[in-house]
Amino acid sequence: MVPVPGQGEAWAGFKEHAFDGYNIGAPPYGYRADRIPHPAPGKAAQGRTKTRLAPDPVRAPVIAQIFAWRTVDRLAVRSIAALLNADPQRYPPPGQYGWQPSTVARILANPKYTGYMVYGRRRSQAGKRCRPVPQDAWLWSPQPAHPAIVTRATWDAAQATAASTPAAATRASPAPTPPPAGPTRCGP
Repeated sequence: MVPVPGQGEAWAGFKEHAFDGYNIGAPPYGYRADRIPHPAPGKAAQGRTKTRLAPDPVRAPVIAQIFAWRTVDRLAVRSIAALLNADPQRYPPPGQYGWQPSTVARILANPKYTGYMVYGRRRSQAGKRCRPVPQDAWLWSPQPAHPAIVTRATWDAAQATAASTPAAATRASPAPTPPPAGPTRCGP
């Protein structure tokens, strides 16, 4: 693959990896890692693997419910988090702190739930921290790379709902949120 001008070979390699349907990093909530032997025979002989996304049978329905509450019922992320926290057996939380509005907002903004791999949602430039990139500059895989949990139309509707919702309704609660478990990096 020829590198994207101005982006470097590493960026082009990550893009190719994503477009081939391999996930980079931890699977998003609702999916599980499906490890397969590395396609390069030498790396496969070393026991190396690549990861594709497969729906988690317990958590994928939670994702579908979150999107339904947002797009059909037009609930705010705080209300969705409260509904999820009210029934942790039915809606297992992603961590030990329960459902946070910020977690719900990140799920609703994640295009991987459409089955497509999307690369370049955040980029760093000239040593600055990773910054969000406008959606029209994202790079979408030409076809779905893994099973979708929601349709692209549903995901688009969730984005439209977020754009039309007052900021106070989507802002995280003032309660302290635990720090990330590890270093934060700029990813796809």
